[in-house]
Amino acid sequence: MVREQTAVSFYNKLRESASKSSSTPLLIFPSTSDVDSLCALKIIFHILESDGFQYACYLVSSFNEIHNYAGATHTSAAETGDYVSMLLIN
Repeated sequence: MVREQTAVSFYNKLRESASKSSSTPLLIFPSTSDVDSLCALKIIFHILESDGFQYACYLVSSFNEIHNYAGATHTSAAETGDYVSMLLIN
């Protein structure tokens, strides 16, 4: 979990983490229960695309759904010693 006070320091940590996960894209999980998360997602997409990030987005409404989408990716990355970067938006 990353807790940052400024958007710049948060984005720098996100970029650093995502660059370490060479075989998997940044996994983004916005909550379907709040329209604000979808608005934030649109902004994040624009920023990530302008920097050429690879990402995958899965709309979720529970932690079980996150596990369904990310479980296999997380397990295979753990076996190879690779990083998995996830961004949860609520």
